Amino acid sequence: MILRRDIYRFIAPARASLERGLIQQAWQNIRQHLPEFVGTYIFEELCREWVLRQGDAGRLPFVPRRVGSFWGTRKPQIDVVAINEDDHAILLGECKWTAEPIRKRTVEDFLQRAQQVIPVPVESWHVTYALFSKSGFTGEARRAAGEHPCLWVHFDQMDADLRQLV
Repeated sequence: MILRRDIYRFIAPARASLERGLIQQAWQNIRQHLPEFVGTYIFEELCREWVLRQGDAGRLPFVPRRVGSFWGTRKPQIDVVAINEDDHAILLGECKWTAEPIRKRTVEDFLQRAQQVIPVPVESWHVTYALFSKSGFTGEARRAAGEHPCLWVHFDQMDADLRQLV
């Protein structure tokens, strides 16, 4: 959800220009910084919402009890974490809002980081990985997942899925 303070990030600095009718100045600043803002805040939240809704609709390997992100002091950051402790099931996701498709290196890095946040004993958990992308995935990226159960979610698919469930 976009918070008012987030919107003010763009509007407040441009207020004087907007009051003078200098809309192009304000728009240039917004256009320059909006993709970073969307990628950092909005897209990740949208991915978590997609996981929550897909789980509720029975379209995931399990129904998550909680969906959020993981930020640890000694463990790596994970954009999307969905968990059902009773089923010993967890979904770990990486979100990329970039103009380029997700590549092999991104998948390898994510899988390595994700291993570090699976609860112990690791063997007792059913783990699903999810990669979310604005621009798709390379074939090498898909192959890099190997045997790991992985959801490949393109932004267009996510958008269609969320519209259908609303």
